[in-house]
Amino acid sequence: MKNVTYTFLLFIVCSINNLHAQIAISSIELEPLAENTIHSEFGVTPYLDGYIFASNFKDYKKASHYNLYYKNCKKNRVTLFSAILDTQLNQSSVVFTEDKSRVFFTSNLAPSDKFKKRSKETITLKLFTAEFVNGRYKNIKSLPFNSNEYNVAFPSISPDGKKLYFSSDMPGGFGGSDIYVVDIKDDNKYSKPKNLGSKLNTKGRDNYPFVSNDNILYFSSDGRKGYGGLDVYKYDLAFDSEVMLLNKGVNSEKDDFAFSVLENNETAFVSTNRYKDERNDEILKIKFNYSNSSPNLELEKDISFKNSKTEVAVK
Repeated sequence: MKNVTYTFLLFIVCSINNLHAQIAISSIELEPLAENTIHSEFGVTPYLDGYIFASNFKDYKKASHYNLYYKNCKKNRVTLFSAILDTQLNQSSVVFTEDKSRVFFTSNLAPSDKFKKRSKETITLKLFTAEFVNGRYKNIKSLPFNSNEYNVAFPSISPDGKKLYFSSDMPGGFGGSDIYVVDIKDDNKYSKPKNLGSKLNTKGRDNYPFVSNDNILYFSSDGRKGYGGLDVYKYDLAFDSEVMLLNKGVNSEKDDFAFSVLENNETAFVSTNRYKDERNDEILKIKFNYSNSSPNLELEKDISFKNSKTEVAVK
Protein backbone atom coordinates (compact mmCIF):
# COMPACT_ATOMS: atom_id res chain seq x y z
CA MET A 1 0.00 0.00 0.00
CA LYS A 2 1.32 3.39 -0.93
CA ASN A 3 1.84 5.93 1.81
CA VAL A 4 1.61 9.27 0.09
CA THR A 5 2.02 12.74 1.51
CA TYR A 6 1.23 15.75 -0.64
CA THR A 7 2.32 19.20 0.43
CA PHE A 8 0.38 22.14 -0.87
CA LEU A 9 0.82 25.87 -0.55
CA LEU A 10 -2.68 27.28 -0.82
CA PHE A 11 -4.82 30.08 0.34
CA ILE A 12 -8.46 29.95 1.23
CA VAL A 13 -11.11 32.53 1.77
CA CYS A 14 -13.58 32.19 4.59
CA SER A 15 -16.10 34.31 6.43
CA ILE A 16 -15.39 34.96 10.11
CA ASN A 17 -17.78 37.14 12.05
CA ASN A 18 -19.16 38.32 8.70
CA LEU A 19 -15.70 39.59 7.63
CA HIS A 20 -13.56 38.09 4.88
CA ALA A 21 -10.09 36.99 5.88
CA GLN A 22 -7.36 34.90 4.30
CA ILE A 23 -6.39 31.67 6.00
CA ALA A 24 -3.40 29.65 4.81
CA ILE A 25 -3.33 25.87 4.64
CA SER A 26 0.30 24.96 5.16
CA SER A 27 -0.06 21.37 3.92
CA ILE A 28 -2.38 18.50 3.09
CA GLU A 29 -1.45 14.94 3.95
CA LEU A 30 -3.01 11.86 2.32
CA GLU A 31 -2.73 8.48 3.99
CA PRO A 32 -4.46 5.22 2.96
CA LEU A 33 -6.44 3.68 5.80
CA ALA A 34 -5.00 0.58 7.40
CA GLU A 35 -8.39 -1.08 6.83
CA ASN A 36 -7.94 -1.03 3.04
CA THR A 37 -7.66 -4.49 1.47
CA ILE A 38 -6.93 -5.97 -1.95
CA HIS A 39 -10.63 -5.61 -2.68
CA SER A 40 -12.86 -2.53 -2.27
CA GLU A 41 -13.54 -0.19 0.63
CA PHE A 42 -15.39 3.12 0.37
CA GLY A 43 -17.37 5.71 2.31
CA VAL A 44 -16.48 6.84 5.86
CA THR A 45 -19.03 7.98 8.45
CA PRO A 46 -17.88 9.18 11.90
CA TYR A 47 -19.42 7.08 14.68
CA LEU A 48 -18.74 7.08 18.44
CA ASP A 49 -14.98 6.48 18.95
CA GLY A 50 -14.20 5.84 15.31
CA TYR A 51 -15.87 5.48 11.94
CA ILE A 52 -17.94 3.17 9.76
CA PHE A 53 -17.01 2.14 6.22
CA ALA A 54 -18.21 -0.31 3.57
CA SER A 55 -16.17 -3.26 2.27
CA ASN A 56 -16.66 -6.37 0.14
CA PHE A 57 -13.72 -8.06 1.84
CA LYS A 58 -14.42 -11.23 3.83
CA ASP A 59 -11.95 -13.84 5.06
CA TYR A 60 -9.40 -12.84 2.40
CA LYS A 61 -11.90 -13.60 -0.37
CA LYS A 62 -14.02 -11.19 -2.36
CA ALA A 63 -17.56 -11.28 -0.98
CA SER A 64 -20.56 -11.11 -3.28
CA HIS A 65 -21.82 -8.04 -1.45
CA TYR A 66 -20.82 -5.11 0.74
CA ASN A 67 -21.04 -5.00 4.51
CA LEU A 68 -20.57 -2.13 6.95
CA TYR A 69 -17.65 -2.27 9.40
CA TYR A 70 -16.92 -0.19 12.50
CA LYS A 71 -13.36 0.84 13.32
CA ASN A 72 -12.96 1.67 17.02
CA CYS A 73 -9.92 3.94 16.97
CA LYS A 74 -9.42 3.84 20.75
CA LYS A 75 -9.30 0.04 20.81
CA ASN A 76 -7.81 -0.25 17.30
CA ARG A 77 -10.36 -2.92 16.46
CA VAL A 78 -12.65 -3.52 13.48
CA THR A 79 -16.03 -5.21 13.96
CA LEU A 80 -18.94 -6.03 11.66
CA PHE A 81 -21.41 -3.17 12.06
CA SER A 82 -23.88 -4.82 9.69
CA ALA A 83 -24.73 -7.28 12.47
CA ILE A 84 -25.97 -4.36 14.59
CA LEU A 85 -28.36 -3.43 11.80
CA ASP A 86 -29.86 -6.92 12.11
CA THR A 87 -30.38 -7.51 8.39
CA GLN A 88 -28.86 -9.76 5.75
CA LEU A 89 -29.08 -7.10 3.06
CA ASN A 90 -26.10 -5.55 1.33
CA GLN A 91 -25.25 -2.31 3.11
CA SER A 92 -23.20 0.83 2.50
CA SER A 93 -23.29 4.63 2.87
CA VAL A 94 -24.66 5.03 6.38
CA VAL A 95 -25.63 8.26 8.18
CA PHE A 96 -27.01 8.93 11.67
CA THR A 97 -29.14 11.53 13.37
CA GLU A 98 -27.15 13.61 15.86
CA ASP A 99 -28.41 11.62 18.88
CA LYS A 100 -27.79 8.29 17.05
CA SER A 101 -31.43 7.30 17.62
CA ARG A 102 -32.01 6.75 13.90
CA VAL A 103 -29.87 5.56 11.02
CA PHE A 104 -30.27 5.82 7.25
CA PHE A 105 -28.34 3.49 4.95
CA THR A 106 -28.11 2.24 1.37
CA SER A 107 -28.96 -1.38 0.71
CA ASN A 108 -30.00 -3.87 -1.95
CA LEU A 109 -30.61 -7.57 -2.28
CA ALA A 110 -28.12 -8.31 -5.04
CA PRO A 111 -24.65 -7.07 -5.99
CA SER A 112 -24.67 -3.54 -7.40
CA ASP A 113 -21.66 -1.23 -7.50
CA LYS A 114 -22.60 2.45 -7.42
CA PHE A 115 -24.53 3.36 -10.61
CA LYS A 116 -23.27 0.82 -13.08
CA LYS A 117 -25.57 -0.41 -15.82
CA ARG A 118 -28.18 -2.74 -14.38
CA SER A 119 -28.94 -6.21 -15.66
CA LYS A 120 -31.94 -8.42 -15.02
CA GLU A 121 -30.09 -10.03 -12.11
CA THR A 122 -29.35 -6.70 -10.40
CA ILE A 123 -31.79 -5.22 -7.93
CA THR A 124 -31.84 -1.47 -7.47
CA LEU A 125 -30.21 0.38 -4.61
CA LYS A 126 -32.64 1.66 -2.00
CA LEU A 127 -32.60 3.74 1.19
CA PHE A 128 -33.66 2.27 4.52
CA THR A 129 -34.02 3.67 8.02
CA ALA A 130 -33.97 2.01 11.44
CA GLU A 131 -34.40 2.97 15.11
CA PHE A 132 -31.91 2.29 17.90
CA VAL A 133 -33.64 0.01 20.44
CA ASN A 134 -31.88 -1.83 23.29
CA GLY A 135 -28.44 -1.71 21.74
CA ARG A 136 -29.51 -2.64 18.22
CA TYR A 137 -31.01 -0.85 15.26
CA LYS A 138 -34.47 -2.33 14.67
CA ASN A 139 -37.75 -1.59 12.90
CA ILE A 140 -36.03 -1.33 9.54
CA LYS A 141 -38.21 0.43 6.98
CA SER A 142 -37.83 1.17 3.31
CA LEU A 143 -38.19 4.86 2.49
CA PRO A 144 -41.43 5.57 0.61
CA PHE A 145 -39.79 7.04 -2.49
CA ASN A 146 -37.76 3.90 -3.24
CA SER A 147 -38.55 2.02 -6.44
CA ASN A 148 -37.72 -1.19 -8.25
CA GLU A 149 -37.32 0.86 -11.43
CA TYR A 150 -34.46 3.15 -10.33
CA ASN A 151 -31.75 3.63 -7.71
CA VAL A 152 -32.07 5.70 -4.53
CA ALA A 153 -28.81 5.81 -2.58
CA PHE A 154 -26.07 7.56 -0.58
CA PRO A 155 -27.92 9.48 2.18
CA SER A 156 -26.73 12.56 4.05
CA ILE A 157 -28.55 14.56 6.74
CA SER A 158 -28.51 18.35 7.11
CA PRO A 159 -26.93 19.77 10.31
CA ASP A 160 -30.38 20.54 11.78
CA GLY A 161 -31.59 17.01 11.03
CA LYS A 162 -34.56 18.23 9.00
CA LYS A 163 -33.45 17.36 5.47
CA LEU A 164 -32.20 14.19 3.83
CA TYR A 165 -30.02 14.45 0.72
CA PHE A 166 -29.46 11.49 -1.59
CA SER A 167 -28.67 10.43 -5.16
CA SER A 168 -31.04 8.85 -7.65
CA ASP A 169 -31.42 8.06 -11.32
CA MET A 170 -35.20 8.40 -11.08
CA PRO A 171 -36.98 9.73 -14.20
CA GLY A 172 -37.00 13.48 -14.75
CA GLY A 173 -33.38 14.13 -13.86
CA PHE A 174 -30.66 15.88 -15.83
CA GLY A 175 -28.29 12.97 -16.36
CA GLY A 176 -27.14 9.54 -15.26
CA SER A 177 -27.85 10.28 -11.58
CA ASP A 178 -28.83 13.47 -9.77
CA ILE A 179 -28.81 14.79 -6.20
CA TYR A 180 -32.18 15.20 -4.48
CA VAL A 181 -33.47 16.38 -1.09
CA VAL A 182 -36.56 15.64 1.01
CA ASP A 183 -37.88 17.09 4.26
CA ILE A 184 -37.80 14.57 7.12
CA LYS A 185 -41.16 14.32 8.88
CA ASP A 186 -42.49 12.03 11.62
CA ASP A 187 -43.45 8.36 11.27
CA ASN A 188 -41.25 7.60 8.26
CA LYS A 189 -42.94 10.34 6.21
CA TYR A 190 -41.09 12.65 3.86
CA SER A 191 -41.81 15.40 1.40
CA LYS A 192 -41.72 14.72 -2.33
CA PRO A 193 -38.13 14.37 -3.59
CA LYS A 194 -36.83 17.68 -4.98
CA ASN A 195 -34.12 17.73 -7.61
CA LEU A 196 -31.41 20.27 -6.69
CA GLY A 197 -31.44 21.57 -10.24
CA SER A 198 -29.07 22.11 -13.13
CA LYS A 199 -26.70 24.30 -11.10
CA LEU A 200 -25.50 21.15 -9.33
CA ASN A 201 -26.67 18.29 -11.50
CA THR A 202 -25.22 17.56 -14.94
CA LYS A 203 -25.67 15.18 -17.84
CA GLY A 204 -23.26 12.82 -16.10
CA ARG A 205 -23.31 11.09 -12.72
CA ASP A 206 -23.80 13.38 -9.71
CA ASN A 207 -23.84 11.41 -6.49
CA TYR A 208 -22.38 10.73 -3.01
CA PRO A 209 -23.70 13.92 -1.35
CA PHE A 210 -22.30 14.84 2.06
CA VAL A 211 -23.48 17.87 4.06
CA SER A 212 -20.91 19.18 6.53
CA ASN A 213 -21.57 20.75 9.90
CA ASP A 214 -21.23 24.23 8.31
CA ASN A 215 -23.89 23.39 5.68
CA ILE A 216 -21.52 22.78 2.78
CA LEU A 217 -22.69 20.16 0.30
CA TYR A 218 -19.85 18.02 -1.06
CA PHE A 219 -20.60 15.64 -3.92
CA SER A 220 -18.94 13.77 -6.77
CA SER A 221 -19.55 14.28 -10.47
CA ASP A 222 -18.15 13.12 -13.80
CA GLY A 223 -20.28 15.61 -15.74
CA ARG A 224 -18.00 18.62 -15.23
CA LYS A 225 -14.55 19.59 -16.38
CA GLY A 226 -12.44 18.21 -13.57
CA TYR A 227 -9.27 16.16 -13.31
CA GLY A 228 -10.85 12.97 -14.68
CA GLY A 229 -13.46 10.38 -13.70
CA LEU A 230 -15.55 11.28 -10.67
CA ASP A 231 -14.27 14.41 -8.93
CA VAL A 232 -15.28 15.99 -5.62
CA TYR A 233 -17.05 19.37 -5.69
CA LYS A 234 -18.54 21.67 -3.04
CA TYR A 235 -21.54 23.96 -2.88
CA ASP A 236 -22.60 26.30 -0.06
CA LEU A 237 -26.25 25.54 0.68
CA ALA A 238 -26.70 28.61 2.88
CA PHE A 239 -25.42 31.19 0.38
CA ASP A 240 -26.25 29.53 -2.96
CA SER A 241 -22.60 29.73 -4.02
CA GLU A 242 -21.04 28.60 -7.25
CA VAL A 243 -20.06 24.95 -7.49
CA MET A 244 -16.32 24.61 -6.81
CA LEU A 245 -13.91 21.82 -7.70
CA LEU A 246 -11.71 20.65 -4.83
CA ASN A 247 -8.02 20.66 -5.58
CA LYS A 248 -5.72 17.98 -6.89
CA GLY A 249 -4.68 15.68 -4.09
CA VAL A 250 -8.26 15.42 -2.92
CA ASN A 251 -9.08 14.74 -6.59
CA SER A 252 -7.09 12.77 -9.17
CA GLU A 253 -7.32 11.57 -12.77
CA LYS A 254 -9.31 8.53 -11.58
CA ASP A 255 -12.58 8.28 -9.62
CA ASP A 256 -12.71 10.23 -6.34
CA PHE A 257 -15.95 10.06 -4.37
CA ALA A 258 -17.70 9.64 -1.02
CA PHE A 259 -15.91 12.67 0.46
CA SER A 260 -16.67 13.46 4.11
CA VAL A 261 -15.12 15.94 6.53
CA LEU A 262 -15.12 16.02 10.32
CA GLU A 263 -16.59 18.95 12.26
CA ASN A 264 -13.21 20.57 12.89
CA ASN A 265 -12.49 20.78 9.13
CA GLU A 266 -9.04 19.35 9.85
CA THR A 267 -9.68 15.73 8.87
CA ALA A 268 -11.54 14.36 5.87
CA PHE A 269 -11.88 11.11 3.94
CA VAL A 270 -12.19 10.37 0.24
CA SER A 271 -12.65 7.10 -1.61
CA THR A 272 -10.68 6.54 -4.80
CA ASN A 273 -9.37 4.02 -7.32
CA ARG A 274 -6.30 6.13 -8.19
CA TYR A 275 -3.89 3.44 -6.95
CA LYS A 276 -5.86 0.44 -8.21
CA ASP A 277 -7.87 -0.55 -11.26
CA GLU A 278 -11.37 0.83 -11.78
CA ARG A 279 -13.01 -2.17 -10.09
CA ASN A 280 -11.35 -1.70 -6.71
CA ASP A 281 -11.61 1.30 -4.40
CA GLU A 282 -9.82 2.35 -1.23
CA ILE A 283 -10.18 5.06 1.37
CA LEU A 284 -7.72 7.89 1.95
CA LYS A 285 -7.54 9.91 5.15
CA ILE A 286 -6.90 13.61 4.50
CA LYS A 287 -5.28 15.87 7.07
CA PHE A 288 -5.50 19.63 6.50
CA ASN A 289 -2.73 21.50 8.33
CA TYR A 290 -3.73 25.14 8.92
CA SER A 291 -1.58 28.11 9.85
CA ASN A 292 -4.66 29.72 11.46
CA SER A 293 -6.50 28.48 14.54
CA SER A 294 -9.97 28.85 12.96
CA PRO A 295 -9.97 26.64 9.86
CA ASN A 296 -12.75 26.74 7.29
CA LEU A 297 -12.34 24.47 4.28
CA GLU A 298 -12.55 26.97 1.40
CA LEU A 299 -10.17 26.01 -1.39
CA GLU A 300 -9.08 28.38 -4.15
CA LYS A 301 -8.38 27.25 -7.73
CA ASP A 302 -4.62 27.87 -7.82
CA ILE A 303 -2.26 25.72 -5.77
CA SER A 304 1.30 24.49 -5.88
CA PHE A 305 1.39 20.70 -5.91
CA LYS A 306 4.52 19.03 -4.62
CA ASN A 307 5.68 15.54 -3.80
CA SER A 308 9.05 13.83 -3.64
CA LYS A 309 9.46 13.49 -7.41
CA THR A 310 7.55 16.31 -9.12
CA GLU A 311 6.46 19.86 -8.62
CA VAL A 312 3.84 21.43 -10.88
CA ALA A 313 1.47 24.37 -10.78
CA VAL A 314 -2.18 23.42 -11.00
CA LYS A 315 -4.57 26.08 -12.30
